[in-house]
Amino acid sequence: MRVQPGLAPTKIEPLSASKGAAPPPGVTGAQLAALIQAQVAAAIALAGKKPPPVTPPASAPIPTPSPNVLTPQPAAPPATPQFSSLTAAQIAALSAAQIAALTPAQLASLTTAQLAGLSAADIAALSPAQIASLSPNAVAALSSQQIAALAAPQLAALTQAQLGNLGASQLGAITTAALSGFTLGQIATLTAQQVTGFTPMQFGALAGAQLGAFSIPDIHALSTAQLGSLNGAQIAGFSAAQINALSPTQLSGLAINYNSMLALLQADAVGGMTAAKFGALQALAGKLGAPGGISVSPYLQQISDDVILGNAANASWTGGAAQPMALGNLSASSTQDQTDDLIGKWFLGTDLPGSSVNLTGAPPLSVTYAPVTTPLFGPAGPSMSDVNQGALGDCFVLAPLAEMAAQDPAAIRSMITANGNNSFSVRFTVDSAPDFITVNNELADGGKIFNSGPASWAGLIEQAYTELQGGGAVTGNTLTAGNSFTSIGNGGWAESTLEEFTGAATIADFDASGATWTSDIINGASLSVPGSPASATLQSSQGGLSGSAVQSILLADLSAGDDLLLSSFTNAADASGKLTLVADHAMAVFGYDTSTNMFEVYNPWGTSGGQYWDTTFEVGLNMLLSDDDTISVASNAPASGGVPGLPLTPVSAAGPMAPASTPFGGTLVGATSLSSLGLAAIG
Repeated sequence: MRVQPGLAPTKIEPLSASKGAAPPPGVTGAQLAALIQAQVAAAIALAGKKPPPVTPPASAPIPTPSPNVLTPQPAAPPATPQFSSLTAAQIAALSAAQIAALTPAQLASLTTAQLAGLSAADIAALSPAQIASLSPNAVAALSSQQIAALAAPQLAALTQAQLGNLGASQLGAITTAALSGFTLGQIATLTAQQVTGFTPMQFGALAGAQLGAFSIPDIHALSTAQLGSLNGAQIAGFSAAQINALSPTQLSGLAINYNSMLALLQADAVGGMTAAKFGALQALAGKLGAPGGISVSPYLQQISDDVILGNAANASWTGGAAQPMALGNLSASSTQDQTDDLIGKWFLGTDLPGSSVNLTGAPPLSVTYAPVTTPLFGPAGPSMSDVNQGALGDCFVLAPLAEMAAQDPAAIRSMITANGNNSFSVRFTVDSAPDFITVNNELADGGKIFNSGPASWAGLIEQAYTELQGGGAVTGNTLTAGNSFTSIGNGGWAESTLEEFTGAATIADFDASGATWTSDIINGASLSVPGSPASATLQSSQGGLSGSAVQSILLADLSAGDDLLLSSFTNAADASGKLTLVADHAMAVFGYDTSTNMFEVYNPWGTSGGQYWDTTFEVGLNMLLSDDDTISVASNAPASGGVPGLPLTPVSAAGPMAPASTPFGGTLVGATSLSSLGLAAIG
C-alpha cells in the first residue's frame, strides 16, 4: 500500500487493516495515528481475530473475488522491523492505548530515539511486563519527565541491569508515591552514587520498612539532609550495623526528639522484641548524648536508656493497681506487652503509684486515678498558693515546692515540662545527677485527695516524687514501699527534698542549741542517695552563733534567692487560737518583715474549709531558738570534702486532715531505731 503524504487521515482510516504494512517514512504523524488506530493497533491487539469489514469507495468497481481471497484471513501483527522505521514524531502521534497494545517484543525493538517520542501518558500506560522488556540502555535514555510518569508497579518491574543504568537525575525524578514500588532486592542493588541522587523527601518515602536493605556503602553515602528526613518509625528500621556505620556528622543529621524516639520504640514494640531489634536499639542508645553521637536532651537520653538499657525501677509495674507485678528490663525476648509497659513507664507516665496507701496512725486509703482538670500553671506562673497539702504526711515534699515558687518560680518551670501528650517530665537531682520521671495528668482522685490547688504542677511533682521511689527510696525515711504514696506519706527529711528539688551543692542547717545556734554545712549530693541522711557528709560545723549573726546570714540568703525551710518541733498559736508553728512539720520561709523584725512563713497545709491553722504567719528567731527548731538553706556554693555521720534533724508525719485531737498523724514507722541516731522525721 502506498500512502500519499497529502492524503487526509479520514481517507486513510477506511483502509483495510490487512493492508496495514510498514508505513513509509513520508507518512505524517496525523496520518500514522489514523493508520495505526484502524490498522496497526487493531492488528496488534486483535491478532487472530477477523479484521473489520471494508467498504470500498462508491466510485470504485467491486472486483470479482478470486477463489483464494473468498474467506477473510486473520490480521497478523506487524513484524518488529516495521516499528524500527517509525520516527520519533510518528511515535509521538500514537495514543496511549496504541502504545499499550504493543507487545513487549515490539516495544523492546524501539530505539532510544523512538522512545524519546513517548509522552508521560504513554509511559504511564505501559504494563510492568513492557517496562521489563526495555533494554538497560533504553531505560538509561528515558528522560526525567518520562521517569516521573512511572508508577509503583512499573518501578517494581525494573531489573537489576535496568536499575543500574538509572542516573541520579532520573532517580531524583521518581515520585514519592512511586518509590513504594521498590523492593528490598532492588534497593540492595542501588549503588552509593545512586542513593545520593534521592532528595531528602524521596529518601524518607523510600526508607520506611526498606531501610534495612541499604548496604553499608549506601549508608556511608547518605547526607545529613537525607537522614534528617526520617521519622522515628523509619529510624526503627536501621540495623545495629547500619547505626554503627553512621559517622558523627551523619548522626548529627538524625532528628531524634521525644516524639520521634517514642514513635521509634512503639514501632519496635509491635510483635515484641527480636535479637535484631534489640541490638539496633542498644546501638542507638549508645549514640544518644555520646561524644560524636546524637545530641539529645538529658531527659530524652535518660528515659531512652531506662527503656533500652534498664533501670532498677523496671523490676516491677504498678500502673495504679493495689499491688505491683513483675516487669523486668528489656531484652531480645521481651513481649509486646512488656515493651509497651516499659515505654509507658518512662515515656508516658502510665506506671501510676499503687492504689493502696498506708499512713501511720490512720486507716488505709484506696485511691483511683482521673485526669486533673486544672492548668499546669496559673496566669502568673507557679505560686505558693498552689501548694495545699492533703491527706499525706509529706510536708517535707510540699514545703520546698512552696518555697521555690516564692523565691524562684523559674526553677519550678525548669523542673517540670509538658511533653504535649498529657505527660510531663519532672527533673530531680539524685546523687549529684539529674534523675527524670515522666508523670501523666492522671492524679489520685483527679488531684483532690493529696495536694490540690488552682494549678496542677505541685500535685504532678508530688506524684512524680512518689514514682521516683520505685527505683529506691530517697526520702530520707527508712520506710520503703516502692512506687506508692505510702513511701512519701509517712514523713521524710526536708534537707533531702530540698537538695533533690534544687540540686544545691550544699545544704546549710542552722540548728537551735540552747542559747546559741549551730551551723552545719552538708554535702548536697550525700543527701539524695538511699540511706541518707544517716550517711550524709558534713563538710563543716560551727557552733556558738548568735541570733543576730544567723539573722544576717538568712537575710542575705533570702536576698540571693536561696530557698529556706523551717523544720518546727513545737506547737504555737496566734491570738485567735489558730496554729502557727506545728510540731514535726516543715514550712517555707518566704520573706522578712522589716517592720516586725520577723520572718514570714507559709504552712504547706495551705487553705482548707474549717482550717485551724494560719496559712501564713510571722516568727522571730528568738522563738525558734527557744523551741530548738531548724532552718535549712539550699545554697549554690560548691561542694567539697566532709566528715561522715551527720546528726541531722528530720521531720515526722503531720497532716491537716487528721482530727484536731491528734493532728499530727502519730509517730513515724521506724522512729525508735532512728531516734537512736538522734533522728526524727517531718511530715
